Amino acid sequence: MELDRLWLDLGAGRRGAALRRLGWIVRDPRRARSLVDVTAYRLRLRRRRWSFTRGGEPTTWRWTEGFWAGVPRALLRPAGVTVTDRRLRAAVARLGGSEVRSR
Repeated sequence: MELDRLWLDLGAGRRGAALRRLGWIVRDPRRARSLVDVTAYRLRLRRRRWSFTRGGEPTTWRWTEGFWAGVPRALLRPAGVTVTDRRLRAAVARLGGSEVRSR
């Protein structure tokens, strides 16, 4: 897929090739639209992968570190179940897609 080739070009330091590929994608609205769809699909899969174990059980995360230290993990790699005792942390965890239980 063109998106994968674009990332490979960027990773290899071939900026010119990456820009040409991006230009090729953006010139056709259908390609650009499919790029958005595929990217959104891959993000959903990645988020779901962090939420369940291989056996299908929800993963559990006990949010004990500071608020700002835990926000990226709660939003970018949400657990299936987040355990916390603070309402604001619980709201952020729910926003990331995690089920919340209080201690």
